[in-house]
Amino acid sequence: MLKKKIILYLLLIVSAIGETGKRTLKLAIESYKKGEFELSNKYLEDYIAGEKEFLDYAYLVYGYNLFNLGSYNSAIEKFEIIIKRFPLSPYLKDSYLFLISAYLKTNNPDFALTQYKEFKNKFGENLEIKKQIGLRFLEKGIFYFKNRNYEEAEKNLNLILNEFEDEFLNVWSNYYIGLIEFEKNNFEKAKEYFEKVIEEGKGDIYYDSKLKIGDCYFNLGEYETAEKYYYQLKENEKFFQWAKFQIARIEKIKGNIEKSLEILNEIDYKEDKELKFNVLYEKANNYIFLEKWDEAEKILNDIFNEFPQNDKIPEIYFKLGTLNFNKRNFDNAIVLFKKANSICENSIKEKSLFFLGYIYYIKKDFQQAFNYWDELKNKFPESSFIPVISEKYKRMREILRK
Repeated sequence: MLKKKIILYLLLIVSAIGETGKRTLKLAIESYKKGEFELSNKYLEDYIAGEKEFLDYAYLVYGYNLFNLGSYNSAIEKFEIIIKRFPLSPYLKDSYLFLISAYLKTNNPDFALTQYKEFKNKFGENLEIKKQIGLRFLEKGIFYFKNRNYEEAEKNLNLILNEFEDEFLNVWSNYYIGLIEFEKNNFEKAKEYFEKVIEEGKGDIYYDSKLKIGDCYFNLGEYETAEKYYYQLKENEKFFQWAKFQIARIEKIKGNIEKSLEILNEIDYKEDKELKFNVLYEKANNYIFLEKWDEAEKILNDIFNEFPQNDKIPEIYFKLGTLNFNKRNFDNAIVLFKKANSICENSIKEKSLFFLGYIYYIKKDFQQAFNYWDELKNKFPESSFIPVISEKYKRMREILRK
């Protein structure tokens, strides 16, 4: 579109300038048409240095050449010259539009929005360019969300809600702000944003928001309402599988462990690795609750083999350790607790140190028990295990004195 405009503008102005300037400007345009943007700009530099008329047009072509060359900051300078020095230029509207595009190319949607507001005051709305600006703010918001910079994410997403009356942009902004509030455990707030999404959203974002509303009620302890939303997802097979997982968790909370297992066994996770992990992990926990150690151990080993990089692997080691401890397979338990202890620094380490000390206490290897429990006391001085350890210390000292 701009190419046609530039040639049309040329036809209108070449008759109004001298022969030298006319020839130089024609050469600039011919070079531009051939894609020789650098050569075109050399002619334009000569023209700008020697002529006083139609400089706004020359700067417009100069800026667009730079834009095509990817020199967006230099292009910005040329378009700004037109806006500042030639406020009555017939090319002012185009200068604004390409200035905004250049700012978007340099990932500066804030400057693009500022220029768009000036453009709007002079020429009215341009919904196409406004949408492009909004999309860039959305991209930034999602980027910050994925990097867990929630403050910056919300800043960009709320700006969209305040500045852009666009259904697509607003639906996605509400969705991601809902996710942020959910991550912050602000479930009431999160629910409000997801409810806005399901008013206008379609497809996956609609179904996922309905699932998230159910999750909000789940986390608020309103299980009956949560189930209502989960069962509404029956019309979408993919999302209903996640809903069934949550329904199984509700059955477990109610104490219906067998019913929970029945629902978990019905879930078709297909290629959804995250769902598969969660289903297997929940089944293992249910079997542990039922004290079905062998069934639980088999599933935990399956998880370990299929998801070796999962964040919960330290916890898997610990659970396998406790299962072997419960079956009095102490040597296996020691290996597993040592592994859990070596790869994490959180409460799993604390519990692993306690059980390692406890196994050696049972085996009457008191020195090893002392070693692990001393490490626990040093690393976790506020641990709830310390009173238990203190009692065992007394018992060990009594035994050693005998």
